[in-house]
Amino acid sequence: MRSAMEFASGEALPEKDSIPSIMELSSIPKVSRRGAISALAASLALMSEQARAAETKLPPTDEIPLDRIGRLSEELSQALVDWTGGQFKAVIYPANHLRHPSRLALIDCVVDEGAGL
Repeated sequence: MRSAMEFASGEALPEKDSIPSIMELSSIPKVSRRGAISALAASLALMSEQARAAETKLPPTDEIPLDRIGRLSEELSQALVDWTGGQFKAVIYPANHLRHPSRLALIDCVVDEGAGL
């Protein structure tokens, strides 16, 4: 048989000492529906921004040039596959070498290195 200190659902009632007094309840800040909806909207916006940032791979801030070249090369290689199914290649020179340092060409083409000086 259940004691008088249990709900019909089987959960025990809180102890008398754990029930907040009227004075404790009055110190809880009041929240309006408008305030709650505004807080919810701000929370959802922040959560979606954090999720988007988690999906985007941000480069490390202390990345050395050789690591950056490797990372960007891998990204470019995948982008070429996504763009044309791998029919084009990219030819990239140092930025101070040519006026237009990057070119795209069909894989079986030879890129003229003197063009665009």
